[in-house]
Amino acid sequence: MSASTGRLAFATGWLAVAAQAVWAWSRWPDRVPMHFGVAGDVDRWGTATEFFVVWGIVLGMLALIFGALPLVIARLPVSAINLPNREYWLADERRVATMSRVAGQLGWFGTGTLALMFALLQLIDPVAMGGLDHMSARVFWSVFGVYGVFVAAFLVRMLSSYRLPRAS
Repeated sequence: MSASTGRLAFATGWLAVAAQAVWAWSRWPDRVPMHFGVAGDVDRWGTATEFFVVWGIVLGMLALIFGALPLVIARLPVSAINLPNREYWLADERRVATMSRVAGQLGWFGTGTLALMFALLQLIDPVAMGGLDHMSARVFWSVFGVYGVFVAAFLVRMLSSYRLPRAS
């Protein structure tokens, strides 16, 4: 997972979600769902402008978190970075390569989070367009379940990638 590949995936995903939001905003009526209960019922309505201002803030925060976090982490002292076997991986001779790997991993994690955002907007779209007051709770929770599996698998893979290499 190179830093450039992870960042490119994140940037592409971010642009896709932003384009999806612009497309949805251009077609949605003024009254749209703002929040859903656990059973999929709309429990708060708002304006399309309100929805997309909030959506834009969330997308902006994701860009800031996954764009700036690798730069911030790279400047931290070793003692401030929580990484398995950090003394080994953040030794002077490996620090640049490790920080590049962390940046790539964060880019991929951000891309998975953007996939969740994309799926959620797809689920909200027919409710907003059709004036429905309900979303399929089964599909909604399935999407979150898939994201949960992604997060768990990602964390296992990421953390295991920082095991100490076997001595030759």
